[in-house]
Amino acid sequence: MVPMLATAATFGNRASKNRIGSFIADCRHYEGAEVVHLGSFTTSLGKGILKIVSIDDPEAREMLKMIKDVRSLYVLSYEDCSKSVQAKVNSRLEKMLEGSQMLMEAKDGDDKMRIYGIVDEDGEKVSDFILHTPSECAVICILGSISTEAIAKIALDD
Repeated sequence: MVPMLATAATFGNRASKNRIGSFIADCRHYEGAEVVHLGSFTTSLGKGILKIVSIDDPEAREMLKMIKDVRSLYVLSYEDCSKSVQAKVNSRLEKMLEGSQMLMEAKDGDDKMRIYGIVDEDGEKVSDFILHTPSECAVICILGSISTEAIAKIALDD
């Protein structure tokens, strides 16, 4: 999977991270939608706590390495929204991500998970990572960078 991500380094008319972040934040107005936003301060605080916890925990140390360059995180869950709102959110996200290159799509029956992002020249890091699962009505947007190895681990765990 890592070589496949590396080949996707060219990113055309990609979705603006500000547009995606604003869109996700606006979705909190939909009844049933849940939005979590961790800005740079909260993300730094979380990394500090993880650093303390990771002293005796190798898995936590590994997690800390994976997220060291993450600046901000958005999570949107809209599965408790009405079907019309779910369709509206999916449609708007598809339009926003239309010019972006999909790095990977995983299918399990009718369920799809799509991963978007910007791969650096050497293929080792992905920035502005967006994971969208339309069937489960969920979006995760990680601003900053994360290693392609970490993304592969995430994808294989699902």
